[in-house]
Amino acid sequence: MANTVKEVKKAENDAESLIEEAEEEKQEKIKEGREEKEKILEETEEEQEERKLEEIEEFKKELEEERKKILEDSKENKEEIKTKARVNKDDATDFLESKFTEDYF
Repeated sequence: MANTVKEVKKAENDAESLIEEAEEEKQEKIKEGREEKEKILEETEEEQEERKLEEIEEFKKELEEERKKILEDSKENKEEIKTKARVNKDDATDFLESKFTEDYF
C-alpha cells in the first residue's frame, strides 16, 4: 500500500511537472507569437512608409513633367501672340498711314 501511495504521489508530481512545463511552453509560445506579430507589424509599417515615399516621389516627378510642359506650351503661346501682335501692329500702322494720307493729302 505504501508503495502504491508513493507511486500515486510520484505520478501526481510528474503530472504537475508536466503541467508546469506545458504552461511554461505555452507562455513562451505566446511570447514568441507576440514578438513575431510585432516584428511583422513593424516590417509592414516600414514597407508602407517606403511605398508612400515612392508614390510621393513619383507624383513629384509627374508634377515636374507637367510643369515643364505647361511652361513649354506657354512659351509657344507667347511667341504666337508676339507674332500676331507684330502683324496687327503692322496692319494698324498701314491703316493709319493710309487714313492719314487720304485725309491730309
